[in-house]
Amino acid sequence: MPHTFHIEANDSGVVTTLTGIVQGTEIHDLNETFMAHPSFVRWRYQIWDFSEAERLEASVDQLRDFAIQDTMASRINPRQKIAIIPRRASQSGLDRVFHIMEGVWGAYESKTFTQIDAAREWASR
Repeated sequence: MPHTFHIEANDSGVVTTLTGIVQGTEIHDLNETFMAHPSFVRWRYQIWDFSEAERLEASVDQLRDFAIQDTMASRINPRQKIAIIPRRASQSGLDRVFHIMEGVWGAYESKTFTQIDAAREWASR
């Protein structure tokens, strides 16, 4: 899973761009990296951009685990929002499943967008 991420100005959030075949375990590990980042406590949002990913291989159980991971993360920073930009090639519906899991198991508000600028605007409010 090739990926890049950059922390936005003033530590307002992070934008992660994922390409290739994205494994659920890799998302989990990246989430752990973020929670350990020194500026994590100040982030208002995380934008996960899957638009250029070839394929997403994550199970429903892993989506639930990501939401539970967000509950743990909220102990460090309770103010974040999670924005997802789904794959362009085909919509799998995993983003909708994640939003449900986040509502039940997680601690953050989450939403799907087609453009990073719209996601950033929503998350910054």
